[in-house]
Amino acid sequence: MGSKQDAEDATQSVFMKLMASHKSFADNGHEKAWLITTARNHCRDMHRKWWRRKVVDLDSYAVMGDQGEAFRHIDSDLAGKLRKLPAMHRLILYLHYYEGYKVAEIASMLKLNLNTVKMKMRSARKQLKLEMEEDEVE
Repeated sequence: MGSKQDAEDATQSVFMKLMASHKSFADNGHEKAWLITTARNHCRDMHRKWWRRKVVDLDSYAVMGDQGEAFRHIDSDLAGKLRKLPAMHRLILYLHYYEGYKVAEIASMLKLNLNTVKMKMRSARKQLKLEMEEDEVE
């Protein structure tokens, strides 16, 4: 699982499944096989979960605040242009391009319609492009 705490959580979850299932086993070997198989499947499921792939502090101040802490790794010129975008546009671009989430995942996380997220992403890219072109002209 990657850490002692995650392994302990997985173990606890498997034993809770065992208690909740009220299964009766033919012998200890069958019970052991069930526990091993259930533990393996549970661990696989945990690794598939989106929060296991990317754990990020999405503190609203960091992503949406004026200081743009989430964009500290980005060239300061680009970070300034990103700060000019509306907060929701910044958040969607951050989740998609920096964190690598798919549009459908972002829609689910933000509890927005998929088409709304697509529209906001398109609008954000368009605004960012205009900001970049404006800078080239100057």
